[in-house]
Amino acid sequence: MKSVEEYVELMNNLKLPNPKMMDVAVPANMKVGLVQEEIARRGWTLSAAEALALLYAVARIRKPGGSSSAQRRPVCGREED
Repeated sequence: MKSVEEYVELMNNLKLPNPKMMDVAVPANMKVGLVQEEIARRGWTLSAAEALALLYAVARIRKPGGSSSAQRRPVCGREED
């Protein structure tokens, strides 16, 4: 987008319905954000570069030809099915 006006025009032309449950979603998202700030304050965060390095290190450790469960990648703390 080249301007705010162009963005507004595009969004208005999409004819999207008004968001539902905005009064629930916004406060919930704000609460999650506060938790993230506390995590960062405690130093429990990784930069994008650190996260990628960790992923590549784990990928190098994995050996091909193992059991099928060893080949699965965790998704949100659990293995994919």
